Amino acid sequence: MWIYLLSVKNNTVKKKLMKRIILFTIITILAFSTSTALAQKKGEKKSAKKESVKKESIVEQSFVVEQSNSNKIIEQTLVKQNVAQSMVPSSNEHSIIGLMLGSGPVVLFVLAILAALSIFTWGIVISKISYIRTAKKESKEFDNIFWSSKNLSRILEVAKDLDSSPVANVYLAGHKELTEILETSEKDSQNVSNEDLNDIERALKKAKSDELNRLESGTTFLATTASAAPFIGLFGTVWGIMNAFIGLSNVKSSSIQAVAPGISEALIATAIGLAAAIPAAI
Repeated sequence: MWIYLLSVKNNTVKKKLMKRIILFTIITILAFSTSTALAQKKGEKKSAKKESVKKESIVEQSFVVEQSNSNKIIEQTLVKQNVAQSMVPSSNEHSIIGLMLGSGPVVLFVLAILAALSIFTWGIVISKISYIRTAKKESKEFDNIFWSSKNLSRILEVAKDLDSSPVANVYLAGHKELTEILETSEKDSQNVSNEDLNDIERALKKAKSDELNRLESGTTFLATTASAAPFIGLFGTVWGIMNAFIGLSNVKSSSIQAVAPGISEALIATAIGLAAAIPAAI
């Protein structure tokens, strides 16, 4: 086109051709630039679409991962709750008998010892109360007869019937010793000497000591129970709490529900120890 333009000799035609050529060139450049811009925009749209698709896929994948993680957390939480609920005793196990039966062998052995001590303690206490009441009643009866009656044979018969009266038993011991001394002095035709009176005094003291031992029998066991039972119960409590924390270390759930049953079972030993010691001390 430029060669043709150079071959034209007419200036007017040449100017018109140059204008057309320049206009065509400008249009071509504009069309090329426009097509290039459109192509770039299409490419940018495609790349943006691809990136949005990638982002959506990444978001979906992260959502799926988060959902799976949340499901795992929920499952783990349910497992922990089931474990904790399995370790929590039922309503029947909350009773004292249920806690005692659910204890370990060592705590059960301690509870058996404390139960035996408590049974013997209450047996001694009840027998002592009954015996002391009877002894007071019979001693009062003997005292009334002794000071109101002047017949020694009558007093002797009444004293023999009052076996639980310490005063009557002391009187019987003195009367027996005096009777033997009088019989011996009659055979030997001798008067009662000071040695004979000392023998009567020793007999009375011996009878008094025997009656005191009779009244105080079992008090040594009560004193031992009062001093030892709380410590025996404390040993069972310490052992039970130790086992409760050892069991807690083997469980993933560390809530108070997991350790409460063991501590409750252990505290039963202290309660029974105090129940055995308090009556013995009183």
